[in-house]
Amino acid sequence: MAQLSAQLSSPVAPPVVAATREVKVPEGRPFRMTLSADIRNDAAQGVVLHFTVAEDVKVGDTVVIAKGAQATGAIVQAARRRIIGGSKATMRLTSVQTVDGASHAIRALSSKGKNDPVRQVEGGAKPKSDDIAVLAGTEFIGYLDAEATVNVRR
Repeated sequence: MAQLSAQLSSPVAPPVVAATREVKVPEGRPFRMTLSADIRNDAAQGVVLHFTVAEDVKVGDTVVIAKGAQATGAIVQAARRRIIGGSKATMRLTSVQTVDGASHAIRALSSKGKNDPVRQVEGGAKPKSDDIAVLAGTEFIGYLDAEATVNVRR
């Protein structure tokens, strides 16, 4: 009992907190990412798209977005098929995760415009199946939509 009482009364060490510093990542900073799963030709509006960052994104020598980080997007408008003509689906990129675990807005176009930054769903090798619009592994470029502050370990 005396031993238990001594254990309960001994001070608890405070948790160790890693020292961090803020790194600013400029708006419009491009980075490469690959599509994680095929996009089907019949993908409906709102379908969430998943991407994987292809290489470390650095500011100076500091990694701010790690290779393998997750990014997301969504189908904005489904493809429309017609006998003559038609249109391809469009997508919007939405976010990427930085090394501090925060999520930051991204866009699919290099410059900010007045209109919503969407792009057609296309790219890479032509799929062998008519059901697939874009194959997993296809590379896309994302751009930070605003300056991001990332907390990195010192």
